[in-house]
Amino acid sequence: MIVDLQNDFCHPEGDSVRRHGVPVGMEATAHAVQCLVEACRKAAVPVLWVVTEHGPWTDSLAWRSRSKGKAPNCHAGTWGAELYAVTPAPEDRFVTKHRYSAFYQTSLELILRAQGVQTLLVGGVLTHVCVETTVRDGYMRDFDMVTVPELCASTDPEAHAMSLRNMGRYFGRVRVLADVLADLEA
Repeated sequence: MIVDLQNDFCHPEGDSVRRHGVPVGMEATAHAVQCLVEACRKAAVPVLWVVTEHGPWTDSLAWRSRSKGKAPNCHAGTWGAELYAVTPAPEDRFVTKHRYSAFYQTSLELILRAQGVQTLLVGGVLTHVCVETTVRDGYMRDFDMVTVPELCASTDPEAHAMSLRNMGRYFGRVRVLADVLADLEA
């Protein structure tokens, strides 16, 4: 499951990137994501893309007030909401979220339970915001959450490192890409 790998959060011309900077190591992160996605497809492991979408129908007053008058990121139907530097396959599944957690008021849990999924490999941006919030929520729903650090990026290296430690200590496991790839090939 890859969270928010979208132009507004990752591309140098993205709305959030222009305000907050490019996530550190973004090119390497996108490459690692594509590498894992291809390995998952070879191993018949489903690939799920979680994308953020904002707009007037889903942005509450509380949500809009935190943006302090700035236009929302990932406006529905815009270039900014499109995936960044990766290619989805027709069999991949998309889940659209409107808040930080991929589980909050989405069909994600229903999809995972219907498919018999117990373990989730997770990556995306920003590590310390949407990725960690999703990992916490997944853990609270009794999923085995595995964060792959090479698949995560953040504009704040200190927050990124702290978030990975926090997720590994309290909300699942952190496993390096090489180990995950070896498991998929076994």
